[in-house]
Amino acid sequence: MPRTSANVALCTTLARVLESNSDIHQLAGLAFESRPPVSHQLRQDIAKYVMLAARGSSAAHHAAAGAEIDCAAIDAPVAEGFG
Repeated sequence: MPRTSANVALCTTLARVLESNSDIHQLAGLAFESRPPVSHQLRQDIAKYVMLAARGSSAAHHAAAGAEIDCAAIDAPVAEGFG
Protein backbone atom coordinates (compact mmCIF):
# COMPACT_ATOMS: atom_id res chain seq x y z
CA MET A 1 0.00 0.00 0.00
CA PRO A 2 1.48 3.38 -0.96
CA ARG A 3 2.06 6.14 1.57
CA THR A 4 -0.16 8.81 0.03
CA SER A 5 -1.57 11.85 1.78
CA ALA A 6 -5.07 10.37 1.45
CA ASN A 7 -4.04 7.08 3.06
CA VAL A 8 -2.21 8.86 5.89
CA ALA A 9 -5.21 11.15 6.51
CA LEU A 10 -7.52 8.16 6.71
CA CYS A 11 -5.17 6.34 9.09
CA THR A 12 -4.84 9.44 11.26
CA THR A 13 -8.61 9.74 11.53
CA LEU A 14 -8.96 6.02 12.30
CA ALA A 15 -6.40 6.32 15.10
CA ARG A 16 -8.30 9.29 16.59
CA VAL A 17 -11.60 7.45 16.43
CA LEU A 18 -10.16 4.33 18.06
CA GLU A 19 -8.36 6.22 20.82
CA SER A 20 -11.31 8.38 21.81
CA ASN A 21 -14.17 6.00 20.98
CA SER A 22 -15.57 8.98 19.13
CA ASP A 23 -18.23 9.06 16.50
CA ILE A 24 -17.32 7.20 13.35
CA HIS A 25 -19.18 9.52 10.95
CA GLN A 26 -16.07 11.53 10.10
CA LEU A 27 -14.12 8.33 9.42
CA ALA A 28 -16.89 6.96 7.22
CA GLY A 29 -17.10 10.21 5.29
CA LEU A 30 -13.38 10.32 4.73
CA ALA A 31 -13.26 6.70 3.59
CA PHE A 32 -16.28 6.73 1.30
CA GLU A 33 -16.60 10.31 0.08
CA SER A 34 -13.02 11.49 -0.29
CA ARG A 35 -11.89 12.30 -3.79
CA PRO A 36 -8.16 11.70 -3.28
CA PRO A 37 -7.16 8.16 -4.12
CA VAL A 38 -7.31 5.90 -1.10
CA SER A 39 -5.91 2.39 -1.41
CA HIS A 40 -8.58 -0.19 -2.13
CA GLN A 41 -7.46 -2.49 0.70
CA LEU A 42 -7.47 0.30 3.28
CA ARG A 43 -10.90 1.48 2.12
CA GLN A 44 -12.23 -2.09 2.44
CA ASP A 45 -10.76 -2.53 5.92
CA ILE A 46 -12.19 0.80 7.08
CA ALA A 47 -15.60 -0.05 5.57
CA LYS A 48 -15.65 -3.34 7.45
CA TYR A 49 -14.75 -1.59 10.71
CA VAL A 50 -17.36 1.15 10.23
CA MET A 51 -20.09 -1.38 9.41
CA LEU A 52 -19.31 -3.55 12.44
CA ALA A 53 -18.84 -0.61 14.82
CA ALA A 54 -22.14 0.94 13.72
CA ARG A 55 -23.87 -2.33 14.60
CA GLY A 56 -22.10 -2.51 17.95
CA SER A 57 -20.46 -5.78 16.97
CA SER A 58 -17.67 -7.16 19.10
CA ALA A 59 -15.86 -8.03 15.84
CA ALA A 60 -15.28 -4.32 15.16
CA HIS A 61 -12.07 -4.41 17.21
CA HIS A 62 -10.70 -7.19 15.00
CA ALA A 63 -11.62 -5.26 11.84
CA ALA A 64 -9.93 -2.14 13.21
CA ALA A 65 -6.78 -4.13 13.90
CA GLY A 66 -6.68 -5.16 10.23
CA ALA A 67 -6.90 -1.53 9.13
CA GLU A 68 -4.28 -0.52 11.68
CA ILE A 69 -1.89 -3.13 10.25
CA ASP A 70 -2.30 -1.42 6.87
CA CYS A 71 -1.58 1.94 8.49
CA ALA A 72 1.46 0.72 10.37
CA ALA A 73 2.86 -0.71 7.12
CA ILE A 74 3.08 2.80 5.66
CA ASP A 75 4.30 4.41 8.92
CA ALA A 76 1.02 6.28 9.37
CA PRO A 77 -0.40 7.03 12.82
CA VAL A 78 -2.00 4.11 14.66
CA ALA A 79 -4.07 4.00 17.82
CA GLU A 80 -2.52 3.09 21.14
CA GLY A 81 -2.62 -0.67 21.56
CA PHE A 82 -3.12 -1.43 17.86
CA GLY A 83 0.34 -0.77 16.45
